[in-house]
Amino acid sequence: MSNEPRIYYLWLEGEYDSQVSEHPGDSPDRKYAKAYEAAKQRDCPCSITDDTGLADDQSGVLIAIVHPDGEVTDGTGLHLFHIGERIEAYRKSRVKVAVVCRNAEGAVDFHTCTPEVTEAERQEGKHYELACENAEENGYEGPFLPFDAEDPAVKALAAVATWFETP
Repeated sequence: MSNEPRIYYLWLEGEYDSQVSEHPGDSPDRKYAKAYEAAKQRDCPCSITDDTGLADDQSGVLIAIVHPDGEVTDGTGLHLFHIGERIEAYRKSRVKVAVVCRNAEGAVDFHTCTPEVTEAERQEGKHYELACENAEENGYEGPFLPFDAEDPAVKALAAVATWFETP
């Protein structure tokens, strides 16, 4: 077995986009994950080819087509469910996050944003980290206290607002 990396090429709308190197021992999912991100970003299918028979302007042998919705097919339209299921872990979704922080005048304020994370990243709290970074980029200052719809603070917000309005 060769220690040389295998090169895969990504194509969007028939034009070269990028390449992925796969070294022996690497997860084969890497090329599919990168193709999925490219397809989602441009909202068009991303073809993956390898360098077999590659000559001049040819795109090589078609390995798979990754669609913006995460489905993976071969060149004939046959669904490759086993690959689609594996890249599910790379699928990102937007999460609503509110951050308690200080605005430019120094007053306590809320900053809201919707960072895009995978489910694993959400479980690790990456969406909170991204929300705090977004607040800072938008001129807010710490300390930052982020929360999402699943945090107990959300349920308490309406009660706290009512409490403040009650004499």
